Amino acid sequence: MKITSVMLAKDVLKWLANPAKECPITPKTGNGYVVVKGSKAKEVDIQKHAKSGKKCEVCGIGGLAVALATRTDSLKATHGSGRVGDYSAKVGYEETLSFLQPYFTESQLFQIEDSFEDGEGLPRGVESARARLKAICENIVANKGEFVPYV
Repeated sequence: MKITSVMLAKDVLKWLANPAKECPITPKTGNGYVVVKGSKAKEVDIQKHAKSGKKCEVCGIGGLAVALATRTDSLKATHGSGRVGDYSAKVGYEETLSFLQPYFTESQLFQIEDSFEDGEGLPRGVESARARLKAICENIVANKGEFVPYV
């Protein structure tokens, strides 16, 4: 089965509709793209991590990246900061963009991330990170795989 951007958005919407403990993602603004907290491992396989019921903190494009990783098993988070006591493995910006570019244009990815971080391009009253990610994914589904910011 061919993976599409609509499928990825629907995966995220399905997760967000579940009770918080069953959802493998925690939308959070301003923290990076895909962050695995509390991991001492040098590398974290995002597919195994998400499917084991553990959470990843994600931004707008990070949620879509985790959805893709659960279908393809090809995204790894690594430790990069080297700070003592920082047990967070991360997937970087460039890697997240490259991972999603077969499904979204670079321009769409920038618009998704900007809308997630500052709420512009989303309906009024969409405040929380979770609500923003939900609105973005609903937009992608409604527009047949393309993110089209609200005016």
